[in-house]
Amino acid sequence: MHAPVAGSKPVPVVGTAYRPDIDGLRAVAVMSVVVFHAFPHVLRGGFIGVDIFFVISGFLITSIIVADLANGSFRVRTFYARRVKRIFPALIVVLLAALLLGCFLLYTDEYKELGKQVAASAGFAANLLFWKEANYFDLAAETKPLLHLWSLGIEEQYYILWPLLLWLCWRTRKRALPYLVGLLLVGSFLLNIKAMGTSPTEAFYSPLTRAWELFAGGLLAIASSPYTRPLFGAVPDAGHRSPISDRLAASGIVLLAASLILISRNTPFPGWAALLPVAATCMLVGAGPYSWVARRILSHPFLVGIGLISYPLYLWHWPLLVLTRAWMGEAGSAPLRSGVIALSAGLAWITYRFLERPIRFGQSPLRSVPLLCGASATLAGIGALTMTYGWTFKPGDLNSYAAYFDSFRTGVSPAREELVEINQNQCNFYNFESALPTRVPRDGISPDCYTSHSRRAVLLSFGASLPWLTEDASVRYVPAARLCVGVPSTPDRSDQTDDRLLRDVQLLCAVDNQRGRS
Repeated sequence: MHAPVAGSKPVPVVGTAYRPDIDGLRAVAVMSVVVFHAFPHVLRGGFIGVDIFFVISGFLITSIIVADLANGSFRVRTFYARRVKRIFPALIVVLLAALLLGCFLLYTDEYKELGKQVAASAGFAANLLFWKEANYFDLAAETKPLLHLWSLGIEEQYYILWPLLLWLCWRTRKRALPYLVGLLLVGSFLLNIKAMGTSPTEAFYSPLTRAWELFAGGLLAIASSPYTRPLFGAVPDAGHRSPISDRLAASGIVLLAASLILISRNTPFPGWAALLPVAATCMLVGAGPYSWVARRILSHPFLVGIGLISYPLYLWHWPLLVLTRAWMGEAGSAPLRSGVIALSAGLAWITYRFLERPIRFGQSPLRSVPLLCGASATLAGIGALTMTYGWTFKPGDLNSYAAYFDSFRTGVSPAREELVEINQNQCNFYNFESALPTRVPRDGISPDCYTSHSRRAVLLSFGASLPWLTEDASVRYVPAARLCVGVPSTPDRSDQTDDRLLRDVQLLCAVDNQRGRS
């Protein structure tokens, strides 16, 4: 895609002049995230694309609100109607597609988890859900089809109060606006630093520790707007090209490249490290649309075209990558992952061209907004039902085995939940050599190992992975079913011991099954 196609020309945002360079920056952000998810070793810091989005979002939304406040046209109802028409259409389609595909590709327990994620995402609370479940960089996180929607949750939670706060400050003490935003920015950043020392997962997912990135964009918008620039004193106008804007943009692009190269999943993040991409984005946006970088690089038609579909592309790519892993049993080859990304781009363009644009710039809010809200609420309800019942078309025997582990967790103390999840994923029922062990069942294991027709449970454990099961009182909650688990003592010996363990497990199951029938 080299440029927006006919009929898909960029539409200026209400209250602001359209800036193609910002769409180009959106393209840099979404491509960074997509490459990181598909090829994490190629672009180690690609996940900072989300931080770029946060700053851009804070800048654009605050610019719109300030312009409307200055013109006397700001209405809270109109603002939220615009957000619904902007966010809901593509989100609803992707959530529905994830449910439909997951029904055929996921096991019962996995599909229940997907239902929980759909319910949380439809209510823009995915970040709160994942905050309690997993670190963004954990292996388990790579099996969550809607993990990427944590960022959407943070944005929408931010916009619940931000327009009202701006409106109130504008009506009462407009001159205090820069100080208010600056105070909120510093407070949120300090919370982020504090949380990094006590709970890094909280720092990553909490709206309180991430809001400073959106406030940074908001403060930049207030400093750049002709309506509020005088509040800052002598601030250079970025409305025309100047040596200052060129140097600022050049510094921003260098700092952004350094962020992508130097930051990795091993970097404590967000913390202090998040200052790099946030500052880089502020430099690029603050330099204005007439700097050399903005005109020659970020406004290139190719980048602008990707920027226009950046939102649906962000929504589509991760569920398709995760569900492809579920289907293939592994991450897949580089050509396969490249194909998934190409498919995501195609679906993103279709979503943008035939769904997002017509709804966003077409129908009256009085007609479309209630329908979109109703559809979102319906999806949340379907997600809740899926979380409870977990309907899926996976083969019955394998679902029985998955359901066994799901019921096994009942009654286990919360402190043991993570251990149970780990041991479930390392079970010898699955292929140790798979990139994601839970996705490739072994064909050779006897059905007796996962069929509940014995009056007593049998636990076969190799190594020290499950010692607490023999001591923890929660074992009494294990259903009367057969459980045969073989875990190598050390991962590096799995190749030598795997076949022998498999035979031993099958033999024990077969022998004990005969005893159970006698």
